[in-house]
Formats: sequence, C-alpha cells, structure tokens
Amino acid sequence: MLQKYVQEHPETSFVADYWNDMYLKQRDPLMFNSSVGTWDKEILAPELRDASLQATNLIVASLEFMLALQSETLQPYHCTPPFAGKLRKRTMVIVPHRLFPKKSNENQSDLSPIIPFCMSQFKHMFQGTRIPHKERDSLAIYPDAKHIVVMKNGRFFSFDVIEENGELFYNFHIQILSKILHNLRVIQKKDCPYPEFPVPVLTADNRDFWTDARKELIDNGNTEAVHRIDSAIMLIVLDDSYPDATSLLRGSLHGNGANRWFDKPYNFVTTEDGQNFSLMEHAWGDGIAGVYMKGWTKDKILHRPAVGPDTPSDESGTPIQEINFKLNDGLKTMITASKERFDEMVASLDLTVFHYDRYGSDFIKSKKISPDALSQTAFQLAYRRLFSSYASTYESCTTAIFKHGRTETMRPVTPQSTEFCDALLSGNSHKSHLLNLLRQSSSLHTRMVAEASVGQGCDRHLFALLKLSQSIGGNLPSIFLDPTFAHCMTFRVSSSTMGSHAVNTLAAFAPVTPDGYGIFYLMAKDAFSACISSYRQHKSLDPLTEELKQAFDDLHKVIRV
Repeated sequence: MLQKYVQEHPETSFVADYWNDMYLKQRDPLMFNSSVGTWDKEILAPELRDASLQATNLIVASLEFMLALQSETLQPYHCTPPFAGKLRKRTMVIVPHRLFPKKSNENQSDLSPIIPFCMSQFKHMFQGTRIPHKERDSLAIYPDAKHIVVMKNGRFFSFDVIEENGELFYNFHIQILSKILHNLRVIQKKDCPYPEFPVPVLTADNRDFWTDARKELIDNGNTEAVHRIDSAIMLIVLDDSYPDATSLLRGSLHGNGANRWFDKPYNFVTTEDGQNFSLMEHAWGDGIAGVYMKGWTKDKILHRPAVGPDTPSDESGTPIQEINFKLNDGLKTMITASKERFDEMVASLDLTVFHYDRYGSDFIKSKKISPDALSQTAFQLAYRRLFSSYASTYESCTTAIFKHGRTETMRPVTPQSTEFCDALLSGNSHKSHLLNLLRQSSSLHTRMVAEASVGQGCDRHLFALLKLSQSIGGNLPSIFLDPTFAHCMTFRVSSSTMGSHAVNTLAAFAPVTPDGYGIFYLMAKDAFSACISSYRQHKSLDPLTEELKQAFDDLHKVIRV
C-alpha cells in the first residue's frame, strides 16, 4: 500500500501529509503537546546585554537570515553522510564539499561529499502563524508583511521594518538601525500593566475552544488586531528576568500565559537582564531548522552586532502602533476560563535542570564510546533502578536529508543496552567485561542513529501504514491491534538532543504520556546537562535526578579503566 502511495505522490515524502495532520489535528493545548522552549546560554559581553540592544540585534540578524532565505542565497544546512554506503544517492542530492565555503580548520583538498538538508520547513519561520480551526488547524504565510510585533506585559506594539518599496530598513543605514533601537527602548520603558483580561492566554487553550474565541474576537471588531499579529514577520517578547535556569526554562516553555502568543512560529524572548530564549510552535518544522537559524543569527549577534552601546537612538523612530482588543462579556468569560485552565496545566508540570560536571564528551570519546549512547544508557540505568523495568524510549533523529523529511524515531533501549545495564546492576561482572558490553551497545546505538537518519528506521513506516490503513477503511492489519504495538508506542521516556550543533543550548518540553518523562539533554565537552519534565500527579523528578547522578558515577567507573 505504501509503495503505491509513494508512486502516486512522487512530489513529497510518503509520511509528510500524515505527519502534518498529526500536529494540526491535535486538539490539546499547544503548550505541553507541541511547543518547545529553548534557551541559548551563550554569555554576551556585558555592554550588549541591554534588552533593547539584544532585541534590535536579534531583529536585524533575523531579517538578514530571512532575506537570504527568500532570495535563495542562504547556504543550506548540511551534513557529512554517516554510513555513506547506506545512502541511496538517487533519493537525495550529494554535492562536492568544495561547493561549500571552507572553514579555517578544514583541509582545502578535502573533496568528500556532503548532503544539504531539505529547506522546505524554513519558509514558515517568518511572516506566518498557525491558525486554529475545528478538527484541523492550518499554517498561513503572509509574504507581503512589513512589520514586526513586540509584546510587553500582555500588550502588543507594532512597527514596520521593511520600506514600502520592499527594501529592508536595516540595510546598514545607521539612521534606520537607530529608529528600530529607539522604538524598542520606547516600548521597554512603557508603563503598561498587564490587562485584566489578557487575550494571549486564549492561544494556550484547547484548539477548538481557541477557534471559537478567535471567531468571537473577529466578530467583535478585532479583525485588524488579529491579522496584525498573525502576519507579523516575527514576534519579539520583552519579559521579566528569571532567577535561575529552571525558572527560565519554564519561562521558555509557557511563561505566565499572558505574554506569549502560542500560534506564532517563534516567540523570541528577551529578558530585562539580557537573556535570550524562544518558544517554538512545532507543527511547521523541527529542531534542526531552529538550530541552523539560531546558530546563524547568534554568530551575527556575537561577532558582527548591528547596534551597540554607542549606537545613537533616533527619537524620530518609525510609527509605533499599539494593538488593542475590543472585548465583550462573552470574551471576558472565555479569557477567565482559559487563564484558570492555564494555571492548572502549569501547576501540573514539574520541571528541573540536571547538571553533571565530572566528565563530558571528550573523556567519553577517548574511551571509544559514543557520548549519545552513554547518555541514553544513563537514562536506562536510572529508570531500571527506579521501576525495575525498562521504558519504551523515543530519541528523535532528523530525516531532513530527504525532501520534506521530518524525523524518525531511534529506539535506544536494545538487547545490548539492557544486557549491559543488567550486568552492571548485578554487581557480578568484571569492569573489563562491562566495558566490552558498553562498547558493543554504543556501536549498535551509533549505527541505529545513522540508519534512522537515512530512512532505515521502522516507526515512520508503521505510522504511515497505520494512517493509510485508517484512511482506506475496513479492518486494520493485525499488527496495529496487538497490545505489544500499543505498548511499544507508549513512550514513557521522550528524549531529544541537538548534539554538537548547539553546545550552549537547553530546551524544555513536556512528557508525551501522563506517567512519563520529557528529557532534553546536552553532552558538552566537559559536562552533561538536561532539562527534565514530568507530571506531578504521576512522577516525581527528585528520585530520577538522584539515580541519574548515580548512573553517571557508575558509568565513569566502567569507562575509566
């Protein structure tokens, strides 16, 4: 059936439409079911940590990225093929390394092939939004948009950053940069308390409820206000400071509900003390697109900032338009109900940051072990000690080397990994034997990640086969009715990492099952960090973090021999 579908739809991936439907038909609130918060821990020079300077530099860098993307002059994100023998050259573009700009540390004679990633997701990054509808949401793009929207304390302000003739305001004219900087400082200094009935919290609610509320907003004379937010090139949020990493990552995932607009592709947030983080809506794209965009803009901000402390602020500015909403009693009632549900959802989620600094990827790789494999082994050891069993575990792998590729599931719990964990926990195995088992498990893990990335995983195939069977009607294939299938698809550990692509980034997301964990992890050169979430009703995080520390200590004893 899938082969026939592929032949009938040669223009796209066999899983793309079903995958998009999965996100857009989801009726639960985006906040804990689709959104991802990310925090870039890069420390800027003190003189650049002013919130208005930060926001201005982010706007300028993002506009440059958008311009390069839309003019098709942006170098595609790319990778060196893993397990090159497994790649099917007829299904992807492989280009000589020499066609890409050289890095200073690259061998100029290196002509090894590289694979550019599909860039189709990127078109949704700017000038667009997710729009709620009954049954299935949609993604909208407004290519003629010339303005941005800035949020502060649940209020909206808008001004243009593109000239009427299409020229970007930032074109290295210091006067224009000064106007943008001035506008942000004006908004930052505004004495504007939160509204009694904050409209943004509606975007955090059930999608059908938000659909009804949005229709009521539009019917009540707010068409232009809603459109102004929907069509904005980007959304900048000026936020309060956060006292620690855990509260900051909570801020990145949900904030207080009144100072986020969950439908936008990104909420780019700058705090009073100059921290940067973002909230990503997941339907339009995956982390790999955000990693590239953020890496590109971060390089610009760090090394070639558009404005600095000496940049004058042009008081003439460009006109700032405050976006106001007209609310009737029905809308006020809806907002109150949404705020109550938002507070309940936030209270239900536990979230913490775990940090382990005894060793990192450099030491692990010196022992011929994959840092990613070791991280996943630590999760398995901790879970096994807590629950006397292993959990069905999801690790996300990108398949963006294929046209319209999204992700594949890599399942890190294998017979080899559990054999190692069981042997370690038994206390009866010699360290040399344990190290051998760990290396075997690591080798398999690395191979499976590579296979998943080149289209040789099984989960998306089964997912598409299930959706295709459901669309045809009749009896489902027996595999989908087997209790083992349901058990395998219940991921009590949902994990994701960005590897070496984002060495200073942490992210936050909720578990995908009520009694599960959501784990974003990062193995740096000399330390391991993770943001871990669970629902308080089902799981406490303290026992898990204690067992994770013990697991990393035990793994250190094994690999240091």
